Amino acid sequence: MTAEEVCREYRRQVYSLARRWVGSEADAEDVCQEVFVRIVRKLDTFRAQATVRTWLHRITVNAALNLRRQHQRRRECPLCQDLVCPPVCRSEQAERQEALRRTIEGLPEKYRSVLLADLEGRSYAAIGERLGLSVPCVKSRLHRAKTLVRETLCNCN
Repeated sequence: MTAEEVCREYRRQVYSLARRWVGSEADAEDVCQEVFVRIVRKLDTFRAQATVRTWLHRITVNAALNLRRQHQRRRECPLCQDLVCPPVCRSEQAERQEALRRTIEGLPEKYRSVLLADLEGRSYAAIGERLGLSVPCVKSRLHRAKTLVRETLCNCN
C-alpha cells in the first residue's frame, strides 16, 4: 500500500480521531496534516507488527497530544498568550504587545521567520515549504523561538 492510498483510505478516521482529541476543526486539520506528513515519511519503516489502522491511531493520538501540549504551554504563561486578557487595562496590554513585538523583532531571522509564520496559523508543513525547511527543522526552530521569547518576557524557563 502506498502512502497516498493510506492517506486516502484512512483520512476520515484520522480526522475523526483528531477532532475528538483536540476539539476544534482547525486543530484537527493541523493534526491530520502532521499525521499525513509522517505517513509519507515513515511508511517504509512500518513493519506490519500491527495493523495500519492501529499504527495510524497511535500516530494521530501522539500528534494530537503534542498539539494539546503546545496550547497548554501557551496558557501557562500570561505574557506568552495572545495578550488578550479582559481585566488588563489597555495601557498595560499595549505595553505587553510592544514588549512582545520588540522581543520578536530581536530574534535571529531563522527563528523570527518560523515564529511569525506559526503566529499566522500556518502548519509545520506549510512553514517548511515556504522557508525551504524540513518539518523537524521547523519544529526545532519554533521551539527555540518560543523558548527565547518566554525567557525574555517571562523568565519562565
